[in-house]
Amino acid sequence: MNNVLERIIIAIAVPALLAGAVKLFTYIIRKRLKSKSAFGNDSEGAVTGRQTLLYFWTPDCSQCKWQEKYLEQATTEMNSSGRTVNVKKINAYQEQEYASSLNVITVPTLVILDSAGKVASWNPGLTRKNKIIDLLTIAAN
Repeated sequence: MNNVLERIIIAIAVPALLAGAVKLFTYIIRKRLKSKSAFGNDSEGAVTGRQTLLYFWTPDCSQCKWQEKYLEQATTEMNSSGRTVNVKKINAYQEQEYASSLNVITVPTLVILDSAGKVASWNPGLTRKNKIIDLLTIAAN
């Protein structure tokens, strides 16, 4: 009986610890990137006065096809409500140095820049339409 209880505790504890480690990692990355300029000292890529959503993808990414649909749905909904968002689609293979500077470790990854070109939000992995809209709304405030 003790052996079974130990295995159950281990089966619950290991995934919980892994999930906690992932949450901690993303928290640290978000804190490190917060308010960092996505364009370094050169702000030529910034779109002043408007939020910019950087969408990192690769041609062989299966989730990226879904991400593009969610992005299209989110931008359509935001445009219909009068909010315009600049979306830049960036191939992480072709722009490895840029992706690395923004800690893009998986695709798809969304990086939201405020109107001054500073990182306001960083979100690795597949992000659904409603969360994209929420991230853009939070970053705008």
